[in-house]
Amino acid sequence: MTSKKILIVEDNEVIRRALAMQLQRRQFAVVGVSTLAVAQDHLGKDNFDLVFVDVRLPDGEGTDILRILQNRSVKPLVVMMTGHASIESAVACMRDGAFDYLIKPFSSDQIDITLKKAQEFTQLLKVNRYLSQGDPSEATGSELLGRSPAMQALRDLIRKVARTQATVLVQVRAARARSWSPGPSTARVPGPTVPSSRSTVRPSRRTSSRASSSAMRRGPSPVR
Repeated sequence: MTSKKILIVEDNEVIRRALAMQLQRRQFAVVGVSTLAVAQDHLGKDNFDLVFVDVRLPDGEGTDILRILQNRSVKPLVVMMTGHASIESAVACMRDGAFDYLIKPFSSDQIDITLKKAQEFTQLLKVNRYLSQGDPSEATGSELLGRSPAMQALRDLIRKVARTQATVLVQVRAARARSWSPGPSTARVPGPTVPSSRSTVRPSRRTSSRASSSAMRRGPSPVR
């Protein structure tokens, strides 16, 4: 599995290095830059899954990255960072498309929470993409019995979510029990055959002979 790529745009070298080390310990591929111009250059040459960007940079505003990414069909999630938090700034960033908003200094636990949220959100996007587009190369669901519209709809749903790791709950209404007999290809569980209550179990000849010999040795039963 390839590592997720993360871009850090932060002019404070201490914060940038500390955040990069924390992400690298979690097996992420990290690129750290200090200016908006260098960040734009990396975004033009490579694809990133997540971007941490400071709101205030030496050569511009971090929110400019949100506007740069708006026209991309596939774009990374952007987490804004600031040491001068305000409600107006947070609202403006989220309105422009930011995924999250962190106030400096932030703890490692806050970063872990943001990473978890980003992973869950990305997974939801993948599930939504499969559900909306479908994939005809998936299995046809021939293992399921039945040709009703409901069963066909279930096959279609399985085909769409099969390549994702989403947990799917399938609920069905209870149906009346019907008699069923195994077909010729039905595998039977190995074990002894149990006779039904109406069957007559006859002793084998060997068992009858042993019983007769034992009775002869004992002699006739006394008359009472």
